[in-house]
Amino acid sequence: MRICEKGGYTYENGEKLEVGCESVCTCRSGKMDCVDRCSGPFFRKGKKIEDPLCSAKDTEDPCCSVLVCAGDTGDNKFYAHLTS
Repeated sequence: MRICEKGGYTYENGEKLEVGCESVCTCRSGKMDCVDRCSGPFFRKGKKIEDPLCSAKDTEDPCCSVLVCAGDTGDNKFYAHLTS
């Protein structure tokens, strides 16, 4: 079994490390593989939303939100991807 080292700590294969709200790293075959913590339809909390019909909704992850926008009727809601 190969281990990884990051920040003076060692991690076993498959072990995950959350790097603040920035990323999540997983030890894979002796190398840390890091990805953005808030990806897909999620974005990091506190990001400015330009569309007045949209708002941020909390998720299970305390660092991430999802964009919720009002539908044409005003009653319907749908989830949209946040684009840069």
